[in-house]
Formats: sequence, structure tokens, C-alpha cells
Amino acid sequence: MPRPRTTCVRPDRRQWGWAAQLYSLRSETDSGVGDLASLRTLSEWSAAQGASFVLVSPLHALAPGSESPYYPTSRCFRDINCLAGPASDSARDGLVDRGSARALKLSHIGAAAAEAPRSTARAEFIDEHGELLRGFAAFEVLAAKLGWDHREWPEELQKSPRTAAERVWADAPEDAAVSCFIQWQVDVALQDVASTGCALVNDIAVGVDPGGFDAWWWQEGVVPGMSVGAPPDGFNADGQDWGVAVFDPDWLRTVEDGPLERAWTVAGRHAAGLRIDHVMGLSRLFWVPVGGGTASGRYVTYPLDDLLQKLVAVSRNTRTWIVGEDLGTVEEGLRPRLAAVDILSTKVIRFEQDPPAVWPELALGTASTHDLPPLSQGVDEAHRALAESPCLVVAATLEDTLGVTEPPNRPGIDDARNWRQSLPVTVEELVRHPRLQTTADLMHLRSRP
Repeated sequence: MPRPRTTCVRPDRRQWGWAAQLYSLRSETDSGVGDLASLRTLSEWSAAQGASFVLVSPLHALAPGSESPYYPTSRCFRDINCLAGPASDSARDGLVDRGSARALKLSHIGAAAAEAPRSTARAEFIDEHGELLRGFAAFEVLAAKLGWDHREWPEELQKSPRTAAERVWADAPEDAAVSCFIQWQVDVALQDVASTGCALVNDIAVGVDPGGFDAWWWQEGVVPGMSVGAPPDGFNADGQDWGVAVFDPDWLRTVEDGPLERAWTVAGRHAAGLRIDHVMGLSRLFWVPVGGGTASGRYVTYPLDDLLQKLVAVSRNTRTWIVGEDLGTVEEGLRPRLAAVDILSTKVIRFEQDPPAVWPELALGTASTHDLPPLSQGVDEAHRALAESPCLVVAATLEDTLGVTEPPNRPGIDDARNWRQSLPVTVEELVRHPRLQTTADLMHLRSRP
């Protein structure tokens, strides 16, 4: 296959890092959910051990009551719970409480936003994100009053997002400004993490809440009555319906500065790389009629060449390398197309018949995923095999390293523990934990002559 003239940024060397669920990084002083202050503690220690990155669960903005980081109200903005806040006085029972943490932080940050002096950096951030940030801030003001599903709002607010946003900024500018302040503060915190030398690899969810901001702002591109899912396969015999909004493929091909480019670009700020969840969606998506079940679903083709061109442009503009999560049902010929533009494949020991020693260079290798039970034995052997593999990038999961027994998520199962489990030790203990040091020492083999 001829090599395209323009490709994504490649990792500049063989490197290793951690895979972590941000919310799980509990600390002695957090608000009840893991945040970027805890991540900075991990990143600073990890950089000293030779790690280059931390691959984190999506940081996308969530609606109150939403637990899954893969079901965001927007992929273009960050969740308030990324920020550190006042220490919670409630005991954590092993599960994070996003709702209580959000309320605590909103009260704290609202006061901070009102008292903060004018800042050139803050003004420049808001100007850079422009109309979209102002729209998101207006959505949050409206949603706090009318509910977080825009489809249930009065028609004039539901159908005319830009007019509705202008009205909010005219009537309640102080309230809207708080959301802008939060987004700026998250950006500052992300820059601080990157300054450790162990930056983030940000995960991009495959879709968004159909009642959320992205689906409201770009509603002309949303296909009504459809959601995205997956057909039956060896991983899930019944197939899956993820309930996220479907964007029309022809609209995505022609829209300028649309939801994908904005999500990728935002995720590329202060980051080492991007992970595209269900990267097969660049080529085709499994559409499931709402209420119809996966048996009535069908594949719909997406404009792969056009979307790859946009993704390559974002990679080069943000200087981030790209990982495609290509696990599950992958159509023939897609992986070579992705490799041709230097998008890394994903290799998981538990899914591969071949050992890591013969995996391709253009890949991210790992032992497990957030949808699998952590390794119960052979953890050190797995990490050593990853360290010695030819893959440009390898990641060790914190759950495997610490001997956690439950997976972060159980796909297709309504379990109150999904996306809510804290690690068994605080981040202050984590960076002194002998198991973490053992894994870091094994992974550091990659940088030795």
C-alpha cells in the first residue's frame, strides 16, 4: 500500500505509561472522586520512574446523574469533577459519589469565579474556544433549570440553540461565566499535569448523550430514532446498544469545525496522545433503532478518507500521536488503512494468540482493558513481556498492578459499581506502593540500552 504523504504524529521513541481511571484515584483530601490533582501526584512520581504518559478514562463533561465517562453530554468540554475541590467529610465506601462531589465543587468554584480578578489568560482561553464555549455555558445554565435532556425543553429553546445561548448570556451572564471559568481551570490543571513530563493520553468516547450539549448544538447532524451499538460477537452474544446519538455520515464529511474535530482538538491540548474509542466508527457504525434491539441493527458506512484526513490534521496541529481502539468486529482492510496514516493499533495480551514479542511496532500494547477482570496471576510476566515487545507504546493498568479483583466496567450489565470503583489505596500510598515500583522497574526495561 502506498504511504500517504501526510500522516499522524508518531511517538518519538519506545515508551511506557499507566492506564488509569481518573475517578478511581482517591486521595486523602479529595471531594469524593478522583481528580487532576491526584493525577498530578501520580504523573510526577511516574515521570521520575521513566514513564511518559498516563492513559486516562474520558474526561468529557457529564450530566448530573451520569456515571459512565463514555456517555457524555459533550466530548468538547471537560467534567467539573476533573477539578480538585474541598475535602469531603463523607466516608467513601469504595464507590465514588460524583453527584455529591459535583455539588460541593460547584458551590466552591462558583464563589471562586465571582472573586477571581480579571485575567488575560482566562480571556484568551474563552476567546479561543469562542461561540462553542459560550453555547456550552448557556446549555449548562438552561439545563440546571429545565433538566439535562434538551429534548424535553420548550421548543424555542430546544430547536434554536444559538438564539437560546444569546438569550442566556443577555439574561444571566454571571451564571454562564461560571461554566467558562470551570473549563479554563481544568485546562490550567491539565497543563500542570503535562509539566511533570508524564502527560495524558486522552480517551475519546464513541458517542454522546442524545439529550446533551453536543446533540443540541449540532442537532442538524443528528439522525433521529437511532443509536450506536455493536452486533453480537464473541465478547457479547446479545450485541450492544450504547444509547448514544448518531451523527449523519454525509453531514460529518462536509461540516466544518464539527463535533469530531472539536472533540479531538480539545483532547489534544496539553496531551501526549489521543485514544479513539471504537476507531471502527471512522469507517462504519452499527446503527440500532431506538427501542428496536440489536437484532434490527445494521451497519452504515462512514467517510473514512475524509475523517482520517481531519484526524491527521488534528494530530499534526496538536502534536499528539493517535491510538485506535480496534478491538471487536473490525472490517477487513481497515487496520492497514489506519496503519498507513500512522494510527497505532491496540494489542491486548488476553485477546492475542501471538506473544507480545511478535506484535507490530505501530501499536499500543497492554495486558487488560477496563471491560475485563484484572489479571489474577502472572502480572509481572505480562508486564515484562510488554516491556520487551516491539510496540512503540505499552501501558500497565493500575488495577492489574494492585491486584484489584473487579473490572471498572461490566459491559451490558446494569451494575451500580460500573465506573464508580475507587482504587484500594490512596494516591499518596500508591506512589509508595511496592507493587507499583516493581511494575515501574519492569517497564523501565524499555529505556535501557
